[in-house]
Amino acid sequence: MKKNYNLLVVEYDPFVRSILRQTLRKDFSVVTQSNSLEAIEWLDSNNVTDLIITGLKMPHFNGLDFIRLVRSSPRLNTIPIFVLSEISDIQTRISCLETGADDFILKPFSPAEIRARAMAYMRRASLINAETRLKTGPGTFAF
Repeated sequence: MKKNYNLLVVEYDPFVRSILRQTLRKDFSVVTQSNSLEAIEWLDSNNVTDLIITGLKMPHFNGLDFIRLVRSSPRLNTIPIFVLSEISDIQTRISCLETGADDFILKPFSPAEIRARAMAYMRRASLINAETRLKTGPGTFAF
């Protein structure tokens, strides 16, 4: 069965990567990377993803730095990014959202909620893409 969407999971904890892979594999082709450097190298190799789920605590550089790099790329800057973290203080959550994360989910998390949130973002993205195609379809250019 062909998966509808591509997902990149960037998470240091192998157990969390496994839970996300199991939970989301029905709807997503899931690629996992254990740190932000591997993820950037994977993205830089012209791999495509529709959604990124990232942790904050990782070797090489942290999740906030990873978000900044993704948002600085014209090719990647519109990809939705979810942050998964055990850091619960409000300032961290605000900082993630202001840096470019689209959602912040506290660990421990409900796998069913992650799936529901991911599918909600994909539905919205599909609607936006359909609306863009309608606006830029045949007859929209005057010659």
